[in-house]
Amino acid sequence: MKHSPYTALSSKLLFLSLLALFITSCTSNKKSIIDGHVRGAEGKTIYLERRKLSGVEVLDSVKLHANGSFKFTEELGELPEFYRLRVENQVITLAIDTISHIRVETDYSSFATGYTVEGSATSEKVKEIFLAQLDANVGISKDLAEYVDGHMPDSVFQSKQKQHIEQYKEVAIKYIYEDPASLAAYYALFQELGGYLIFNIYEEADSKLFAIVATAFDAEYPDAERSKHLHKLALQSIAAVRSQKNQQQLQKSFENSAAVVGYLEVSLPNAKGDTISLSSVVGTGEITLLSFTAMGAEWSAAYCESIDLLYQNYHNKGLRIYQVGLERDGHIWYSTIQNYPWVNVQDTDGVFSKYIGLYNLNTLPTMFLIKDGELKARFTDFNEVLATLNKWL
Repeated sequence: MKHSPYTALSSKLLFLSLLALFITSCTSNKKSIIDGHVRGAEGKTIYLERRKLSGVEVLDSVKLHANGSFKFTEELGELPEFYRLRVENQVITLAIDTISHIRVETDYSSFATGYTVEGSATSEKVKEIFLAQLDANVGISKDLAEYVDGHMPDSVFQSKQKQHIEQYKEVAIKYIYEDPASLAAYYALFQELGGYLIFNIYEEADSKLFAIVATAFDAEYPDAERSKHLHKLALQSIAAVRSQKNQQQLQKSFENSAAVVGYLEVSLPNAKGDTISLSSVVGTGEITLLSFTAMGAEWSAAYCESIDLLYQNYHNKGLRIYQVGLERDGHIWYSTIQNYPWVNVQDTDGVFSKYIGLYNLNTLPTMFLIKDGELKARFTDFNEVLATLNKWL
């Protein structure tokens, strides 16, 4: 039986149509849907962004409807990654580790804190971690204001600062041990207070957490950029902690602030790019104040005023100051130090500085006094520094 050429052509067209439908179906199945409502934000633009290690990439944007509804349909990639919903400067972080349909409900007035998320258990955990970090930041900022105004003693401020950090860590560690290969565990490790990591890669207990998460990510996502970054950081942490153990006697002396020991050399560039060593400053005066600080921190201005007071009162009596700014942002550091007469150097490794581990820095700012070429004492309280200088000079 002969078939009409038109029948054969129709069959081919039908086949091609079905093939196209199949391909489209397969492609759409690889896409995630992120939708929901932002109430009270009619006409504003909401952005969907990918938060990569190298920065933020805008994927799509839509104007919010009268009822605040929005919908994004995106092929987000095969590896777990962080994404953000952003309205103006308010951000919601989503952790997407599989093809998902995620629904976010929130109000414009409490966009970043009062939202609910469905369809992503990991994103719910990320929210809890974020809120714990926010509570710590708010608590420390409030205490700092009282401290700067002179309404809170230094010892009380330091104690409350540690309390806020431990409260955050309690929440974060729960999710790290629950599933170290999850984006929630990764997110928990890299939260900051005042621009610095809450978990210190140079503290042995925290170093173990970085190693646990790095090992889990290596096994689960060996080709992921975040796995490679975390692996490198964990190795750096392990090496630093090992170096600290080789300096146990030195660190014991630091903690007791009593034993007479030598000091570890510091060699970093100043604002002109010239490398200045700590030893070159120690040899020019009777006593050297070694200060570790961060110019981008909220307390920096008050701290520098106190350092300036020390300089004005004691420089002519033999005090020399060598101040290390743990700063990745060179602009902030330079604009802050350019009018100060003492030696200021910058470590662009910031929170990853090797000197954090070598000098066992658990908090910033931290000060050391070096006399006769030997490290004599460690301080976090200016009143103690003043009392000691009054005895020695």
